[in-house]
Amino acid sequence: MSSSLAFNPGRWHRRLMPEKTQTLNSDEREELEALREQVAQFEDIVRCLPIGLIFVDADDNVVMANPIGAEIRCVGDRLGASVSDCHPTGTHTTLERVMERFRTEPQMQEHPIVLERMHRYEVTYSRVATEGGEYRGVLWLSHDISRRKMLERELMHAERLAGLGRMAAKVAHDIKNPLNAIQGAAHFLQQDEGDGEYSQELTTMIKDQVARIAALVNHLNELTRPFEMSMESVDLENVVREQLQACSVTHPGSRWSLDVDSSLEDQVQVDRALLERLICNAAENA
Repeated sequence: MSSSLAFNPGRWHRRLMPEKTQTLNSDEREELEALREQVAQFEDIVRCLPIGLIFVDADDNVVMANPIGAEIRCVGDRLGASVSDCHPTGTHTTLERVMERFRTEPQMQEHPIVLERMHRYEVTYSRVATEGGEYRGVLWLSHDISRRKMLERELMHAERLAGLGRMAAKVAHDIKNPLNAIQGAAHFLQQDEGDGEYSQELTTMIKDQVARIAALVNHLNELTRPFEMSMESVDLENVVREQLQACSVTHPGSRWSLDVDSSLEDQVQVDRALLERLICNAAENA
């Protein structure tokens, strides 16, 4: 593809740059040369822009495109053609509606979209008008946001790694509570003198605390996945009593009391593992 700035050789360009200058006086020729220099400078600036630029005139014809814009929007040799020729047929209705809004609604200044090609582009349609408000056309600016999206993904990955470190520290803290309960229950089992019911309670407690540890480890493994709670119907009072019983084994010298609000429902929908961690941590901190 040519790296030059593409203009439609319309009447405005021919009128502005007449080839025959013999009839002009010296001052007029100097003004014309200065104007040509300004236009050439403008062309160089637009051609070298690191973004895609396309201008569609008031008649919805593509009349200008810099190299990046021509490549992104597949303008090619379509300069001077209708803007609809540069879009798939299925998008014509939406395109016509957007262009009509630009034409008839002065407050319609921008219309952003995201375009997928070989890269990911953010395209902004901007209304162009004279100082008096007369509609001139629409300017398309296309930004390649592929690198930005890549950097965003890298940043998210770094944040997740940092979160993994924080979670590891938290798991190391949380895992002490069920381990202490297991250790205490095992100690009492060693000293058990035949109380089968109490031994059964301690055995159940050990199983429950092992399940808590497994849940903590699973939560750590799933840190990089979308967070989802596993909701289930539980008896809130029973869960609280079970966790306080585990804490009583860890702290045999402590006394615990539980007052339950009678207005609470018997069954509540919660993530049981998270609720158990909450209760145990609150009790430990108390």
